[in-house]
Amino acid sequence: MKAKNLSYPHPVLGNGDDMAGNFSWVAECDIWADLVTIRPTYLLEHEGLDELIRGGYACFTLEMQCWSTFYRKSFECLRNWTEITLPAQNLRWRVDLGFFVCSKKDLPEYRPVWLHSDYGNCTFSISRGDVLAIGGETSFVADKDFDPMRPPAGALMQICTLPLMSWPAEIDYSDRKIKICLSKDDRKRYSGLPKSCEDMLHGLVVFPVLLDALYEWKKQGESNYANTEWFAKIWSIVSSKKLDDCVPFEMAQRILQDPISRALTGIDQLLVNEDDNG
Repeated sequence: MKAKNLSYPHPVLGNGDDMAGNFSWVAECDIWADLVTIRPTYLLEHEGLDELIRGGYACFTLEMQCWSTFYRKSFECLRNWTEITLPAQNLRWRVDLGFFVCSKKDLPEYRPVWLHSDYGNCTFSISRGDVLAIGGETSFVADKDFDPMRPPAGALMQICTLPLMSWPAEIDYSDRKIKICLSKDDRKRYSGLPKSCEDMLHGLVVFPVLLDALYEWKKQGESNYANTEWFAKIWSIVSSKKLDDCVPFEMAQRILQDPISRALTGIDQLLVNEDDNG
């Protein structure tokens, strides 16, 4: 399928103002130990493309790609909904989905309705597999134990110990999870903190690391870590919580549910307890 071109030699619905109309989708995903099921529903508002699909000249197309397993496949459908089930072993970590309308046959004199006036009276030669409409893309994490709406910090990060007694904290983004590397002294202090200090740790340690990671995530394909598990999980969290248009500072606060306020509340409670014990 010719879906990854940066520009098209013919008008495409969803590509700027090539033509009027709308193409969108909704999708649900179920992940079990041995199977993954994806249920896309396509929402097309364009008279000419609707007619091509009904006549079998075009189809809805879901393109699926998993960078970790190198699985890649396109799924065609003539209805506006379908259900796709495949073995869970085919997918791991981040899975990208792209939604399109593509031609099923050659269309030598293609001229869709609602074209932009700049096209005049032009007609276009369409080959089988050419993209006729773009619906956008999304991604999910193929991990049955991961809930992007309520992600625990441990799903993204882990604490490691540096081989030095005293040293500033370091961050390592190159592994499956983000590694927060503490000196031996700091790790000992960290491990000795009671459970009641969890909110303060979110504000002191997790929040600044997640903020820095989100700036890295914003680089997308230009990042050196785009194929790591933590990168994929952040993508899934941001998409699920609809944070795409937020700046990293707001993203981090909403993902961690207001960590600064929770940290300050924890400190305040700690001081109250000290006064009561005093």
